[in-house]
Amino acid sequence: MTALEFPGVPVVDEVVLIRPWRSVDIPQKMMAFADPGVQRFSWSWTTPYPKADVREDFIEQDEARRRGGVATHAVRLLAGWGFTTLGLARIELTCGPDNLASRQVAECCGFAREGARRDSAMFSPVPGELR
Repeated sequence: MTALEFPGVPVVDEVVLIRPWRSVDIPQKMMAFADPGVQRFSWSWTTPYPKADVREDFIEQDEARRRGGVATHAVRLLAGWGFTTLGLARIELTCGPDNLASRQVAECCGFAREGARRDSAMFSPVPGELR
């Protein structure tokens, strides 16, 4: 299997900018991973960052962006890039089976639910099914 590299230029449109983390993003990453919801559904980070006010700030930002379609838009943008630019034949999206928001994003984007080897819900579209 060939390793996939992040795009040389950001994947961007009028709503979403997808690019690698940079050092200037450290405060935002600290804030995001301090949230219990992120920790609950993250397989890579389970310890909160040591900032007392991060949770309150995250809650305010979370309320401002939830149900605005940003996650759905980002999944469509990135999956579209994978299909068209990389020529991928299949993309998998996994999430915890109790992560209803992520499941709804996957379904809204045309990913079909499949079985999985671990306790997770897996969704994937093939070219032409992304909507």
